[in-house]
Amino acid sequence: MVESKNLPPAVDALSTYVASAIDQVGDGEQSFESIEQDCKRVTLQSIVSVTHATQQGVDPYTTWIDLRDAALSNKKHALNPLFRTGSIDATSLPVEQVLSAHTNNWESKEPNAFDPISNALESFTEYQPNPDVDELHYESANDDRRVSGTYLTPIELAKRAVRPATERKVRERCQEHNCWPGGMDDFERVDAEDIGNVVSSLSIVDPACGSGSMLLGVLEVLAPVIATSIAGSSDPDSDDLTEANQLIVENAFYGADANRLSREACLAVLWAEGGFAASELGPSPDRFVVGDSLQGSVRQQRLSSIESAENGTTYREQLRPINWGQEFDQVFSSNDGFDIVVTNPPWERVKVQTREFLAARQPKLAEVGTSAERGDQIAGERYESVQTDLQQARDQAKKYADEIRDSVDYEWTNVGMLNLYSLFVERSLQIISESGYCAFIVPTGIATDYYTSDFFEHLTTQGKLVSLYDFENREKLFEDVDGRTRFSLLTLSNEPSSKEADYVFFAHEPSDIDDESRHVKLSPNEIGQLNPITKTAPLVRGRKALEILQKQHDISPIFVGEEGDEEAENTNPWGVTYKRMFDMSTDSDQFISINELSDGTRERNGDINMGDETYKRLYEGRMVGQYNHRKSHAKDADGNLFRSGTKEPTKETNLSNPDFTVNARYYLPSESVDAATPGDYPHEWFIGFKDITSATNSRTMIASVLPHTAVGNKFPLLLTSRPAREVACLLTNLNSMAYDFACRQKIGNVTLNWYIVRQTPVLSPEVYRGQTIRGEPMVDWISERVAELTYTAHDLDSWGDDLGFQSTPYDWDSERRTELRAELDGLFFHLYELTETDVNHIINSFGALRRRGDGEFEYKSQVLDVYRSLSDEFSREQSNESLSVSTR
Repeated sequence: MVESKNLPPAVDALSTYVASAIDQVGDGEQSFESIEQDCKRVTLQSIVSVTHATQQGVDPYTTWIDLRDAALSNKKHALNPLFRTGSIDATSLPVEQVLSAHTNNWESKEPNAFDPISNALESFTEYQPNPDVDELHYESANDDRRVSGTYLTPIELAKRAVRPATERKVRERCQEHNCWPGGMDDFERVDAEDIGNVVSSLSIVDPACGSGSMLLGVLEVLAPVIATSIAGSSDPDSDDLTEANQLIVENAFYGADANRLSREACLAVLWAEGGFAASELGPSPDRFVVGDSLQGSVRQQRLSSIESAENGTTYREQLRPINWGQEFDQVFSSNDGFDIVVTNPPWERVKVQTREFLAARQPKLAEVGTSAERGDQIAGERYESVQTDLQQARDQAKKYADEIRDSVDYEWTNVGMLNLYSLFVERSLQIISESGYCAFIVPTGIATDYYTSDFFEHLTTQGKLVSLYDFENREKLFEDVDGRTRFSLLTLSNEPSSKEADYVFFAHEPSDIDDESRHVKLSPNEIGQLNPITKTAPLVRGRKALEILQKQHDISPIFVGEEGDEEAENTNPWGVTYKRMFDMSTDSDQFISINELSDGTRERNGDINMGDETYKRLYEGRMVGQYNHRKSHAKDADGNLFRSGTKEPTKETNLSNPDFTVNARYYLPSESVDAATPGDYPHEWFIGFKDITSATNSRTMIASVLPHTAVGNKFPLLLTSRPAREVACLLTNLNSMAYDFACRQKIGNVTLNWYIVRQTPVLSPEVYRGQTIRGEPMVDWISERVAELTYTAHDLDSWGDDLGFQSTPYDWDSERRTELRAELDGLFFHLYELTETDVNHIINSFGALRRRGDGEFEYKSQVLDVYRSLSDEFSREQSNESLSVSTR
């Protein structure tokens, strides 16, 4: 065998089979791709043989021979497609040797083929043969799963995703057959023949079936229930369960996938999970097709003449469209569509991401810092083939996107940056019957993103949304997905149901759905009150969080409304203009690396003079903290294919030095910065915020003041001509815990987009005017504290001058800074008219704050002390009519 070198078992087996097959076939008779594809099939055959042999207590190699004979003798056998290998003779491969080496890796006490087969498919994607070595050698290709947007779905998660749709449809179908026992736990009272008729009448499809995880989820929900009917008892035995599994698999399941091997793997998994004997056919291959689920007519009885490709390729350009009415004639002729669609579709944009494309082909190119630098290197003769492949992939992606945009099938999801998952959701609604249901695992962006907002509003106002259970991937339910990523278990109904859908947000484990206190009912009207521009879902953590958010919106208008909104008195009370100054990708040809300016002279404000030119730092979000424009240096991220930059935190001793400035990775000529700044902007400083963040960070909104310099697009600016002291009040509002709580109820991923921020409740400038705190004008009371927090270095002298409290930077004192922030947070809880119960709830929701040994939040105690002291003063001064914090 080929030396494994710690390869996954499936890849080790594959490499052995490929090496043997090449020797068998000889040079030039078959393409390497055909040989490798058939060897992948033999690897999956080996896995199925081991899992089947384990259950029967027999020899795996004998089982492989028996399964091969049975599968190839009948085209209706579920394993027939998997065992057909056209480019090689599988019997001449060292199957017995491989089975002997890997039986321990693949055997299981339960009939579980899903895990090893799914792991094998993932390994096939991740590991590729190295073309630069003489001897066959497989190595990791930087995890192409991230590029493809496909991930292994845990069965327990699939089970939770499909349960609402499956149980609703089973109840409806049983009621039609007059055999509904009253509950899913009461099926031992249902006659076995009746339940058999119910199951036989169901049609359940996964249009992106992969290795069958979502269909297995349905099996996990249905089989135990049906087994109780077969047994006539609430305690069915294994034979009853096997009969139930086979009844469902043979009669109810359908599938489609863009990849032929995935379709074959799905059939094999369902056959194995059904506990069929070698000679038993299992699910019919005719019910599982290869093709593009997103293209092709739904109910038209005509087949496209385009031939199917052997394998799914980038953006499916060689796949034949699926004509659903033709391929699944028995479903559409009798029921006008499927009863249930279940799927976890690819989470992939219909766009080539250059860095990810290169990561799997030329990792060194992927590591190059900017888009412009990568483009220059790709254009060289050395990478001519890479340039050709990249351009071809871009052309294919554009062609596919144009076809989708021109299609009449996508009314809601063919806008903006196309994403396959949202297209699959709309397509699924087209292929279900009038009374059908859909169950998905998709990014939570389906309910929160700008480009899906019209679609989500359509789903809610038409009563199609049944439930949405949002998860954050902190517990790594999807192992290869970032822990901050949000995804949802989404259930839709074709028939209008209650317009109050059921929501759960910020779940971490599937069992979190069982906690009734997490569930929130939201109507379209309630959603519109909280996000009036986009009508997207607020991500509230329970009923109390919803009540607080609604109170904040009652107190305050949204930050920037839509022009022409007749119901709003002032759509932009702060006169804010949202500005993304320099795009880190498209403007990168203007950037000058800090290394190119090594001979220049650094000025006190961080600028670099070289020759006759002055260069200004390009600020990035990673350099900034709340009230701190010197939080970190920006650095290149060596060796990280998916993150071009990183940061180096500033030491406390440096923050105490008012002449200290942080380093940027790139600089721009001062003329470029002046040209990018609106001519009527009156200040020599900016305020803005980091838009890469998360609802579970210690703070979601990170706003700060910056010197007049170049700023990257991931730190968008909020330009306003308001005086500095008023702007300091706005900055404090954005950085307050009260506001942050509202903000984190609205962000659905890791980007705090402008459409989110503009719909948050921001207090208007009038709140601060004419009001006093302890006898001092509120604007001055706030802005003096902001001055001490922000004016800590000479590169913000212009900001300090405009504030007018002190002519030199303030000392950096960490303990004092905490006291100042607690005072400001305590005040803003009052300005939002929140009760102490509300305040406790909000602070307790900030789980990332440091705790003391007694379990209390240290900062919480400080804020509550301020809140209570201000409560006494507010009450006393309000009685004298000298202070009002009402914004109504």
